[in-house]
Amino acid sequence: MRLMIVFHDLKLAQHIAVGLNAAGFGTDAFSTIEDASTAMRVGHYEMVIVERRLDDGDAVAWLRGQGRSKLAGTSFVIVLADKEEERVAALEAGADDSAISLISMRELVARIRAVLRRPRMAVESRLTLGDLSLCTVARETSVDGRSVPMQRRQTAILEVLLRRGGRVVPRPLLEQDIYGLQAVCPNSLEVRISRLRRQLAEAGSMTTIETVRGVGYRLTAPPQPSLRG
Repeated sequence: MRLMIVFHDLKLAQHIAVGLNAAGFGTDAFSTIEDASTAMRVGHYEMVIVERRLDDGDAVAWLRGQGRSKLAGTSFVIVLADKEEERVAALEAGADDSAISLISMRELVARIRAVLRRPRMAVESRLTLGDLSLCTVARETSVDGRSVPMQRRQTAILEVLLRRGGRVVPRPLLEQDIYGLQAVCPNSLEVRISRLRRQLAEAGSMTTIETVRGVGYRLTAPPQPSLRG
């Protein structure tokens, strides 16, 4: 799952992003609405955590300007503001949650997970293909109900592939979802895909990662036997 955090203090935003990355959320940091909007046009973010007052605008006005589509298709928005009236205004404008700007990392992670557990995400909280399943909230992977411990990046790759439901994920899109705006070594994705394949095989999964040469990757699972009356 990719997150975006927008703070007027870029260093603080980057510091928070490091903490969120450690908690299992791939996070990009920005300091202006303009930069955040540009990033959204070239990539997809499931959640935006934005400070109310930014140097180039007001987060609530930004949110209102997006209408029913929220922020370019983003699923959830958390607005951080120090004044109660600003937090209330953010919620009334459509934010999914609001908290004080000086929120602790522990509380922020807890709020993110609480928002993700809400009913409208329940259908997506567990992604499944064949014998493979991923709980997107707890970040837990299982094969035939057996837990399979994985590193954060491998889990993120698996989530992107599972969300495509067996369809091909183009390599550039997969890299953007996993690494965001970070510089990526040329063979980094292949190395992680190789590790993920090995983990799935060792866990006895019949679901595999197929390379579509020159395009990207997709998950494949054996067809389920049909039931005839």
